[in-house]
Amino acid sequence: MYRVIKECGEYDSVKFNESKRIQTLKVSTAFTVTEIIKVENVYRLKTKSKTYLTAKKENVEKV
Repeated sequence: MYRVIKECGEYDSVKFNESKRIQTLKVSTAFTVTEIIKVENVYRLKTKSKTYLTAKKENVEKV
């Protein structure tokens, strides 16, 4: 389980751009991660619902 600690986007692709943004996740939103994916030099979290968000420690924390 991970939790959002700073608002961040939820995307339907590992390549983040505005056309792929589904929503903005609010602080305290919790989600289950099924995979951590490296895309070029950054990491993405793949959720149980098959969406993606940043793995940056300033945005999310493992709980």
